[in-house]
Formats: sequence, structure tokens, C-alpha cells
Amino acid sequence: MADTKDDVAIRRKLRRRKIRRRRLAIGFIFFLILSVAVFAVLSLTVLFPIKHVTASGSKIYSNAEILKASKVTKEDNLFTLTTGELEKRLRKKLPFVDTVTITRTLPDTIHIKVKDAKEYACYNVSGNYFTVSDKNIVLQKYSELPKNVFEIRSDGIKLKIGKQAVFEDETKKALANEVIEKLKNANIKINRIDVTDIYNITARVESRFDVTFGTKENIDKKISHLSGMIKNIDNSRTGKINLSMWTSSDSQGTFKESRLE
Repeated sequence: MADTKDDVAIRRKLRRRKIRRRRLAIGFIFFLILSVAVFAVLSLTVLFPIKHVTASGSKIYSNAEILKASKVTKEDNLFTLTTGELEKRLRKKLPFVDTVTITRTLPDTIHIKVKDAKEYACYNVSGNYFTVSDKNIVLQKYSELPKNVFEIRSDGIKLKIGKQAVFEDETKKALANEVIEKLKNANIKINRIDVTDIYNITARVESRFDVTFGTKENIDKKISHLSGMIKNIDNSRTGKINLSMWTSSDSQGTFKESRLE
């Protein structure tokens, strides 16, 4: 049976209603997205300025020193201030800042929690000693070798307190890190390593032995051999160990007893 005029009119009315509902839904979604976007922009600009700052965690610096060095102002936003930016600010004045954690509390408060860096090693440059953290951040300058850290010798190192130590030759940096890691893995106490000459790597270990490794070739096996030699040399003896001639086909190391200078 053919549709009547009334049926056609009803279908048209329903179609127009669906179209209107669809347009309203699209308009609502667009408005919602726009509102969220506007709120996000305001949150990162006008809204949530930082008004209250607290600090804790350091045994080296007072909370007041941390707050002063942070230079947090009302121009900083609760959500845009990053830990990376805050670490940079703090280390300019407080080099022993190792890590920073920010806790945000709406609407306007942040808490800065600091973890102190520890002196891990030191670089000997022109008779001065610069201690660094295990992240290679320069911490402090000394005129004498500080206790409880091992010494790294190399040329071409740029040192600025609060910044990472920079090697002009990345090969020497990688070499120093490799030797340190392998000695530590072998449970050999490091007093000093010297990578100034990459073809004549030397070290002082266990406060008893001056070791010549020669080149980095077979360095892991040389260190393994060194570990065995140390175990077999009486604890009262000191001297020089030479592993520069060590090869996989002719493994040898020599020990010459002497007093350490």
C-alpha cells in the first residue's frame, strides 16, 4: 500500500528530529572539548599560581636554603614547574642536591623533597681535587685528596661546581667508566685510576698495589687475573703488578715488591 501524506510527513518530522539531536550532540561535544581546552590553557597560565612552598629531606642544607635557591615565585605555575627545571635552579647554589621530588597540593602549594648527593670519586686537575657524585656532578673543590673517594686522572676535563664533568675526549670517559665498573664488579677496592694515556692505563688498588694494565684490550680478563693475584699475595706485601703483556694466548702478570710512593 502506498504511503499516505500523513506517513510521509511523520517520517520527515522524525528525520528532522534525528538531525537536530545529532547536531545538538555534536555541538555539545564541541563545547565540551573547547571548555576542556580553555581550562587546560588557563591551568597552565592564569590558574594555579604557586603561593606556598615547603621543603625537606636534606641533611646538608637547611630548608630555608632550599627554598631560597629554588627561586619559586607566583609566576611559576603549579603544573608547569618541572623537577628538571627545579634541579637546575637548586644546583646553581646547592651542588650537593642529587634528586628532587615535587609534591603538588591544590590549589597553590608544592613541597620540594631533596635527596643529598654523596661524594663518589674525585678528579685531579692541576693539583686540585674536585669531588663528583655517581652522576658525575661536580660537588666540591679541595686542595688535598679527600678521604673516602677514589681518584680519577685524565687530561682534558672541564669541571664546574654544580655541573657534570665534561671530557673533551669521550673515549677516555668511556674507558674510565669501564675500568671502574670492572674493578668494582671484581670487588677490588679502587684508590686511583689513570687514563691519561689510553695505551698505558694504570691504577692503584687495595692501597697496596700499583697496577699497569697497558691498553684496554682484554681488560676484563686482566682484571680477573689481577683479582687472583691479589688473593695469592700476602696481606703485608705491597708493590707493582704488571699486566700490560697479558694476552689470551700468553696470560701472565708480574709482581715486584716495593714500597708505595
